[in-house]
This record gives sequence, structure tokens and C-alpha cells, in this order.
Amino acid sequence: MKDLDFGGSRTVRVFLSSTFRDFMEERDLLVRKVFPELRRRCRLRQVELVEVDLRWGITEQEAQQGKVLPICLAEIDRARPFFMGLLGERYGWVPETNQYDLSLILEQPWLEEHRGGKSVTELEILHGVLNNPKMAGRAFFYFRSPAYSRRRGGPYLSEGTDEKAKLKALKDRIRKGKFPVVENYRSPEKLAERVRADLWKLIQDSFPESEVPDALARERMRHEAYSSTRRSLYLGGKRYFETLDAAMRAKPVRAVLINGHSGVGKSALLANWLAKWTKQHPKALVIVHHLGCGADAADPVRMATRLMEEIARTTGVEFKPESDPDKQLDQLPDWLAIASTWARSKRKEFLFVLDGLDKISDRKHLGWLPRYLPPRIKLVASCLEGEILEAAKGRLAWRDLRVRPLTRSEQKQFIGKYLGRYRKSLATKQTRILQGHPLSGNPLFLLTVLEELRVFGVHEKLEGRLLALLSPPPGKTKGEEPTVDDVFEHVLSRIEKDLGRKSVQSAMEAIWASRSGLLQDELLGISKLAPSRWAAIQNALDESISESGGKINFGHDHLRKAVEDRYRLKGKNNLIIHRRLAKWFDYAACEVGVDARIAEELPWQLDKSERKQELTVALTDRALFEMLYVHHKYELVKYWLKIKRDPLTFYQQHGGIGKEMKKTVLS
Repeated sequence: MKDLDFGGSRTVRVFLSSTFRDFMEERDLLVRKVFPELRRRCRLRQVELVEVDLRWGITEQEAQQGKVLPICLAEIDRARPFFMGLLGERYGWVPETNQYDLSLILEQPWLEEHRGGKSVTELEILHGVLNNPKMAGRAFFYFRSPAYSRRRGGPYLSEGTDEKAKLKALKDRIRKGKFPVVENYRSPEKLAERVRADLWKLIQDSFPESEVPDALARERMRHEAYSSTRRSLYLGGKRYFETLDAAMRAKPVRAVLINGHSGVGKSALLANWLAKWTKQHPKALVIVHHLGCGADAADPVRMATRLMEEIARTTGVEFKPESDPDKQLDQLPDWLAIASTWARSKRKEFLFVLDGLDKISDRKHLGWLPRYLPPRIKLVASCLEGEILEAAKGRLAWRDLRVRPLTRSEQKQFIGKYLGRYRKSLATKQTRILQGHPLSGNPLFLLTVLEELRVFGVHEKLEGRLLALLSPPPGKTKGEEPTVDDVFEHVLSRIEKDLGRKSVQSAMEAIWASRSGLLQDELLGISKLAPSRWAAIQNALDESISESGGKINFGHDHLRKAVEDRYRLKGKNNLIIHRRLAKWFDYAACEVGVDARIAEELPWQLDKSERKQELTVALTDRALFEMLYVHHKYELVKYWLKIKRDPLTFYQQHGGIGKEMKKTVLS
């Protein structure tokens, strides 16, 4: 397990593969005891451990459905480079030839030769490990003692002579590979001990205690993860790239303000251009802030504080934050001057990128935005049309760059290139129908419709499905302009038909109400979903669901708006959902104690659910108060202002808090 490349991620996803009925005990021990313990230890190193156990919480009958295999293979890819195979004396269920999804065969042509002959377990091992030479040394295998299986009998033994021979051949091939294999473990308890030791050693080797990133580094990683999701299929950017390149070379440099309709690709433009530009300018110091990362990322004080902390980290100048938010914002011009002086001395330059200024949650007048950029400081921002765009134009002499919808020629190229990946295409009439929609020039709209058509299985009814996707969703007022989130309501409707409305709604509501996304164990606990059900939902939504630092969140505001509209998350319903999350985090605090995640979410959820009295009680809990002070000092001040309670009285009642905390409370 040496030299693993995590691409900057601190999430370890481990896919568990085994046969079904004979490994219930092992899975139960791992899921209920081993992984929760390891997850708590990992979080002390700012690592998120996620076990992917698609057998957990489902029946054998559900496991033997044609829809399970596509989900398994997709989750194996998501979990790379980690795979854990458990094998006993049972070969496992072999799907019939007609139980394979044909679209899966097109995407995974290697499956064709195995149809009707290989078990799901062997297919998982082939896809996850044996067909991939790079997995050598990156997978764990555990073979149970045959004596244990013989004692248990029944479903613990091979189904027949052929299956026994296939299982032996599979084990022999694994042994001959360069994979760690534990032979003949004697009981589920022995397996649990070994897995605990193996995984913890992996965590220690891969994420040393001496290299735990601080809050600023983790925030940087979160924004980079957001950027990476925007660097997929991208067309029509050449002329914008050239404009941005010219703007960076201009003397004197002017800030660039990118604008355009929602969904036309402003974030994708920035992400793809930056990937190219930073390679060409390795000396540039680039600080990217995506306001769409989460509710906290859209807070102007937090954003400005992060920019100043990044400057301080680079220049070595000490940063002393102000307790008053407005005074904190007033420091920004001074820190840009510090950055400018340092950059000049080092012959470098800073590039600040603010993506999605229109999402700013407070101080929308932008009075905190500097009116002047000192030498060697460059700024590129994106913003939708509206009051915030106008406010921005009143602060700086921007160079405007408007991103326009795809031309009809670019639309055809996009359609052909995307569907061509899957060896599919649209008929001329269908292309004409799609291009006749007012939003056909919007890349996100186009991509979403094409993905829905790609997964639609009945070719003869494809045109009907296309027309349905282009129609207004239920609840849309007659004559109301179509929006990108309309098509996501149709996507949610389709997933509900496949997986049940209750499952989809509970997961979407939980993510919608979170502050900046939920960890998988939190999401499963709040929504009461089996891992396999959530995996199916996540795969169905694909890149519209993002994951950073282990947190699952919406990839863009259009899905968030679709969820809000479809499930009517306004007014009383809004409060109910936030209250549900508050109760869950409150229960977690009672069960495992207050940690940074609970301090991040619990007071925020209580505030959003308008539970002022409960928020007051929470803030007077010493453990929560101290955790907020360490990890969320700015929020602590905001909550005190919310509850309008005299902090001096509180301090006198809790005299042991300490001098530094006293300063914060009294200020």
C-alpha cells in the first residue's frame, strides 16, 4: 500500500466485496464496530473513512436484481484505489444472461464474455482488482478458514461442483497476484481484529500525524475539489481563454468580471482556464474561492478572512483577526498591499479568483470590495446579472467578459461528442426538437437532458422521453419562463420512480438543509437509508452531487432549487427539516460527545429552525462553547448576537473558560 496517490483528497473509501448470506456476521462487526471506531480515529487526522458496503441493509432478493451490478461497479470506481475482498467456501449468485443491463454492457464491454457464467462477487473482484494491474498492492483479501464454513454448513458451502471449481480458480488467481492475502482466519471476530489493524496501518502510513492539514489547508482542498468537478466536458472556451490570457498580460492590469446567464458555464470556464493558465505561470500564486461551495463559503467575512489568511501564510506576516466583522473586512485592502509588496520583492504575482459573487449571503452592497488593486495583484470574478453585479461594477474598473450560450453549431458538436462517448446518438428530428428549446444553448441544461436520454432504456420511446424532459414540471405557472432547474425536477421524478419517492426525498432534504454538505454516515443516519439505496441515488445524479472532504453536497444551485421546489421546502417545511437535522446532531453529541462537526452543524441548525431557547442552551454547554471557540470563532460571535444574551453574565457563570475565551466573549 505504498506510494498511493490520493490527488490531494483526504477521503479513504473502501469497497467491501463478498458473497451474501455467509458473510452477514463479518459485515455486521465491520459496519457496527470496526469502521465507526476507525472513523473517529481518522477524523483526528482530518481523514474521512467511508466503507462502501452495498449488501448492508438489503435482502438477498434485492441483491439479486439486474440493477445491483451497475451500482457495484460504479462504487468500485468511486472507491479506488481501495478494495477489500472476503471469500469463504461459497461462490455466490450468478446473474442470468438476460439480467444484465444492456447499457452497462456498452459501458463495460469486458462483461460480455462473463454473462451467465460469473458470480457478482467475482465480477466485482475482476473489475476492482484483477483487470487492473495498477491495483497490485492496493487491495486486501481475507480468506476464511474452510473448517469454520464446514461447521456452519448450508449457505456457507459451495452451491455445487462447478461453483466450487470456480471459487478455487478465483482464489488461486488472487494468490498469484501481488495482493495481501490473509489465509484461514478462524472467526468473524478474528477478521474484525485484522481489518482494524490493517486499515489503521494504512491510514498511519498514508496520512502521518505530523502532516495533518490545518483549517486553512482543508479549506483550500475543498475549493480545489469543487473546481475539479467543473473540469469535465467543456466546449467553446477558446475565445474566452484568449480574452482572459490577454487580460492577464495587459498593462496596467484590470480586474476581469465574467457574467452571463445561470448555467452557461462561468464556473467551468474559470476551472478549465485556470488549469491551463497555472501550468503556464508556475510562479503565480492562485487563490480560488467558490462561493457556491456551501453556505459558509458565501459569507463575505469568512471569504475575506480566508483571503487574508492565505496572504499571511504565503508572506509570513502575522494575521490578527478582528472580533468585529466590519473591522475584519476593513483589513482587506491593507493585506492586498502586503501581498503586493511581497510579490514585488519575490518577482511573483497573486491571482485571486472569486467564483459566484452573486451568491454572497450578506453585505451585498460590496462596500468591503477594494476600489483599487495594487501592483502584482490580479482579480477575476464571476457573477450573474443583478444588483450584486451592478454593485461590483461600482467598486472597480472591471474588464467585462460575457459568456454567451452555445451556438447551434456548438450545440450539435456537444450533443455528438457527449453521446458518442457511449456509442449513442440522436436522430435528426430529435436533435431539432432539443435545439428548439429556449435553453438548448445552456451547457448544463443540455448536458442534463442528454444524460437522461442516455440512461433511458426504451429506444422506441426516446422521443416521448425527450418531450417530457423539455416540458414544464408540475407546479410551474403557465407562461413562466423555463429554467435549468426544471429539468432537474424531471430527473428527481425519474429517480423516485426507480427508487421510491420517500428514499429520494429524505436524502435530498437532508443535503438541502445541511450547512455545507453531510458526511456519508450522517446522511445515512438522518435519512435512514441503506448504503445501497444512497449509492443508487448518488449514481443516478452523477456529477450533480459533489463530494469534498468526505462531505456530500449539491454540485450546483440548480439541483438545490429543484429540490426546494419539488418538496416545497419553504416556510414551515423549511423549519421542520432543519429541526430534524438539529435533533440528529444533538443526539450524536449525547452519544459520542461534541466534536468539530457537531459544533459546525448543531447551533447552525438550531438557528435555522428558529429554536432560540435551544440555541441558548447549546451555547451555554461548555464543551460546545469551547469547540466553537477553537474551530468557529466567528460563528460564536454571530450566535451571541442572535440570542441577545449578555455574554458577561455567561462568563461569570463559567469562570473556568480561560483568559483568551474571556476576551472573545467580552468583545
